[in-house]
Amino acid sequence: IIMCESGGVAGATNGNHIGLFQINYKIWGKEYGVTRDDLFNPDINSEIAHKIYNRTNNFNAWSCKP
Repeated sequence: IIMCESGGVAGATNGNHIGLFQINYKIWGKEYGVTRDDLFNPDINSEIAHKIYNRTNNFNAWSCKP
């Protein structure tokens, strides 16, 4: 997912989509109490991606799927 979404670039952005997993800040950042800048941190971005997956039990939050 990371390579497809961001090319492995922690600083990647696409509108409101931030970081390795291209987390949509407007939706998930606020939901999980992280700032836009927090999502540039690979550890935080990965943690939020894991939380999103656990909450939804699928990869539908991402354009790229395993």
